[in-house]
Amino acid sequence: GQEMGLWWLSLGGHCYGYFGQELSWRRAETFCRRFGAGAHLASVHSPGELSTITAMLRSGPCDSDEDEDSSRGGLWIGLVLSLQSQRWRWSDGSKMDYGSWHQAPAAEKGTCAALQDTGDLKPWFSDSCAKRKPFVCKCRA
Repeated sequence: GQEMGLWWLSLGGHCYGYFGQELSWRRAETFCRRFGAGAHLASVHSPGELSTITAMLRSGPCDSDEDEDSSRGGLWIGLVLSLQSQRWRWSDGSKMDYGSWHQAPAAEKGTCAALQDTGDLKPWFSDSCAKRKPFVCKCRA
């Protein structure tokens, strides 16, 4: 498989990697876990962390005008709706202490959250976990 990690950024004890290849949420999470213990799709716990990740998104090769059918675009972060509890949770097990929804999250089966590059204050939205999107991994620096 080709390693398309465009770049890694280290911040506040964590490192973040942006990957341009489009995978389903579960495959992206599995991909991130290869980077070692504590590596997952990115969780977001502060406005600063969010702006770090959106900056990565903007610096990526965003030819999004070409590709309107790529399911409203966006990129996967580690937020998934747990089927058991019907609650949102981060794949790295960290707590839900910060949230920024673009639209009310739909509580359907197989719903994950994607980050949206809109520059507004509500940059993530729920989408089908089966959709393929680029993604951001987060690990311990």
